[in-house]
Order: sequence, then C-alpha cells, then structure tokens
Amino acid sequence: MNFLTFHNPRRGEMIFKINQRSHRFKLTLTALAYLEASYGDEDILILTRRFAKNGLSAKDVTNILRAGLYGAGEVVPAQIDLDEGFEAASRFATALLERAFCVR
Repeated sequence: MNFLTFHNPRRGEMIFKINQRSHRFKLTLTALAYLEASYGDEDILILTRRFAKNGLSAKDVTNILRAGLYGAGEVVPAQIDLDEGFEAASRFATALLERAFCVR
C-alpha cells in the first residue's frame, strides 16, 4: 500500500494499513499532546529533534501511530500489527510528523 495516500489532504489525514485494515491518521494538536504524554510530558519539539537525530525506535513508531489514530478519531487498538512491516511503518510515522509540522 502506498502510505502517502491521503484521506483528506487539506486536513492532513493520511491512510495506512495496520491490523489488516486501512485506518486514517492525523496529528492534531490534541494528538501531539497525547504523544507528549506517552513520553512523560516531554516537549514535542524536543521529541521531534530527538527523532530526527536518532531515528525512530519501535516504541516511537508505535506511539506516533497511536497518536495519529487518536487525532483522526479512530479507535486506538491495544495491539498494532504492522501489515507493511517496520520500515514502512517508520517511514509513515516520519511522514505523519512532517505533515503535522509543515505549512500548507
């Protein structure tokens, strides 16, 4: 699946397949706060700098995917199975963050 498929590009919504189903993802301000909370309320800008410097761990990808699901109003599952594999999920998480911080 091409993970750069947009559900609604003007709203920053993207599509990715997890748990054998396509889901919408979007990093809203509330979703970014959700992401901060998953790291003990560490500032989102500090987090994104760390992601850019060190790359994304499995925990980072999972947390970003969960925040994106939350922001899009999707049900956040207890377990996330990566249908496209970790590398694709990592690229998708990176693209989702970039989409949240770019000026449209």
